[in-house]
Amino acid sequence: LLLAAGVVYLTYRPFEVGRRTEDGQGKHGGGTDDRERTVEDGRLGAEASPVASLRPQAGPELRATAILLGVSALWLSDSWHGLDPAVPALIGAILMITPGIGVLTWPDVERGVGGSMIFVIASSLSLAHAVVGTGAAAWLGAWLVAGLSPFAGSPLLLVVLLVAVSLVARVLLSSIVAYLTVLIPVVTALAEAIGLNPLVCGLLVTLAGDSVVYFVAQSASSLMPFEYGYLTAADVLRLGVVMSVVVFVVALGVAIPYWTLVGQPLLLPAR
Repeated sequence: LLLAAGVVYLTYRPFEVGRRTEDGQGKHGGGTDDRERTVEDGRLGAEASPVASLRPQAGPELRATAILLGVSALWLSDSWHGLDPAVPALIGAILMITPGIGVLTWPDVERGVGGSMIFVIASSLSLAHAVVGTGAAAWLGAWLVAGLSPFAGSPLLLVVLLVAVSLVARVLLSSIVAYLTVLIPVVTALAEAIGLNPLVCGLLVTLAGDSVVYFVAQSASSLMPFEYGYLTAADVLRLGVVMSVVVFVVALGVAIPYWTLVGQPLLLPAR
């Protein structure tokens, strides 16, 4: 909530960019008139450009930057103070809307921060805890060991299957946090059972999950441009399909050779 509020303010408040027209014609053509209606004053070109309207940093921008930097510093120094990550976030969110200190009012937050983004992240974290706490992760690990053990003699085929399973899991688990929480323990245990390097297999899972987004709800960074109309669900899906192919190419042609070069081969040495 804090980061989303800060991004919304720093991105849109200084530029005074108007709302889009309700008919949506300005995006795909409708002439100069449609494009002019995308800003409140009806101007187009250099005068209406966000770049042209840049001005020196004023008090509100500086306060917002200071709050974000302070919260980030608290997150990075958690080993010193021991605060839960939620505590600095709540402190920053409160400061953002505190009169005289913050830069937002509650109506600003309601208009600029999508509620769907908060619910998606919260539900994904809950799902991750539920999968681990109920033993579903252990069951999935046993199923993967039984299914992939017959291919132990073919390491490259195992890599292909591992990446494919990771991409399928990415479709089912919307949050990258839930995805990693579920798959990393399972895959590292599986790797040790069939003689592969657990570190390399864990990195492959991370590479596959962190590089691919199939649905808007799978990434908070895609939810915001989607809500403002800059992306469609089809755009995200098309990119996800293309990135799936790229992941296979990078994993087999770049990642594994590089990790082998730096001393982390795919196969564990015989004991």
